[in-house]
Formats: sequence, C-alpha cells, structure tokens
Amino acid sequence: MRSCIGTVAVAALALASTPCRAQDDPRILFSGQGGFVSFPIGTALRDLDLLGGTELVFQSEDLLLPALRAGPWDLIIIRWFDAFEGPLAGAIIDELAAHVDGGGKLMFSMAELDEQPELWPILGIDSAVDVVEPLQDIFTVYGRDESTKRHPAFGRLAWRVNTDPPPPPTSDYGDSLVPDHGAFTIAEFADDATGAIVVARDGNVIVNGEHWDYWSLAGSAVAEDQIQWLLECPADLDGDGDLTVFDFLEFQNRFDGGGTTGFADFCYDGRLDVFDFLEYFNLFDAGC
Repeated sequence: MRSCIGTVAVAALALASTPCRAQDDPRILFSGQGGFVSFPIGTALRDLDLLGGTELVFQSEDLLLPALRAGPWDLIIIRWFDAFEGPLAGAIIDELAAHVDGGGKLMFSMAELDEQPELWPILGIDSAVDVVEPLQDIFTVYGRDESTKRHPAFGRLAWRVNTDPPPPPTSDYGDSLVPDHGAFTIAEFADDATGAIVVARDGNVIVNGEHWDYWSLAGSAVAEDQIQWLLECPADLDGDGDLTVFDFLEFQNRFDGGGTTGFADFCYDGRLDVFDFLEYFNLFDAGC
C-alpha cells in the first residue's frame, strides 16, 4: 500500500485559519464526441455554471493537441469513444502525462481504453478489460444501503443500466478497470465486483470505465459529483470556504465513525489508519 507520511505541525493546524483561494470560472478543457452536447458531461458543466471557463473541443486529435498545449488547465475532461490512434496520438499522451505529473486534474472516459495501454500508467490503472453483456448496474464500493457514506465523487448509491431502448449488441460498452498501486475503486459493476470508476494520482484523476450512454440519465449527477470533487478543496470538509479547526474536527468525526459518517480515506487504500490523518494534515497545511 502507498504510504502517505508527511511532516505537519499539528499544533499549528489546530490554531490556523486559512482562507481557501476562490476559483471563479476555473479553466476547463472538455473534449468529447459532440462538444457541449456530449451528454452527460456538458449538462453537468452547464448545471454547475462552469461553461464560462470551459473550452469545448470536438473529438479530433488535430483540435485536441493544440488545446492541451494552450494550458495550464485547472481540469481536463476527455470523453472519447475511440482510442488515440493517429499521428498525433503520442504527443497527446505526452501532454496528458505532463498535466497529471504536474498535479493537474483529469476526468477521463474512453470506451476503448483496453486498446490504449499507453494511458494506463497516466490514469493509475493496471489494466482495462472489455465490458460485455449482460450489462450490470454500478454500485458504490462503500456499501449498498442508504446508511453507508459514499465517496464524494460517486455520491449516489447506484447507477442503473439504461435498458430503454436496449443497448445495441455490437457496441463497445466500455471497460472494467483494475486499479494500480495508489489508485482506488470507488464504484464497481454490481455482479462481478470489477472496477467501474477509479480515483487515482492522489485524488487528482478520475477514470470512468463505463461508456456513459448505456447507463441511466442519472449520469449528469454522476458527472457533477466527479467535476466537483476534482475542482473543490478536499480539506474544506465543512464547505465554508475557510480551513479552520472545525474542518479538522469534522475529519476526526468521520474517522471515528469508521467511514460511515463521511469520507475520510485520504490515502485511497480502502482502510482508515494513521496515514489518513497525516495525509489530511498535509492537505490542510497546503491550503486551497
């Protein structure tokens, strides 16, 4: 398991009050099959009032590469069906790697991710395997009842297969994901418990294995959860815009509740221990 040890002055933490940096109109690059109308992500960006800072790029390597190079971006969102295969594919992958390696936020979906192993290390996954019929509902890994708190990037209990109309039998439905070291599955396909959504790279990357079109219209809410998680300050647990002792107390309450009262697994290793405390201290000390 990944170690999250760092150095923080706990006494200073208890007395500190650090204002979070306002992030009005964060710079977002969204490349999808239909620009804004690429449901559900375009809908989520609109509903979150984030279109003012969003550059929309059609699914085209010729358009995506210069847009990536026009960064830095606060968040890059990729929702492609096909793998990067053209002459610019290597350069696009290099730009995404540089963005993520520099701490940049990435929300990634590609139905044919199983055909693009060059991306797996960037996304924090060990492998991707084709999803086949019958399609499965997607459940949180934190429990399948209303009493269990879910990861904020997948705040609903379940995401149902869209069977009206039935999915075409020849389609690529996406992939089940195997997380690499330091990555963490937050939602899984219900029947075989394989990874559907993975959080990786210290919470900066979210990978969707499912092809959005074949799950229910709740997809826009799922997309909102993911975008908000990537753009918000993870240490501001009470959501008041400041980092204060009350955020630390909220974390302690969540930790003491064993994960059922709120998300506290900041090491993304599926357990709560002292390393989650240290990682939260580091996030708090870094500010927003």
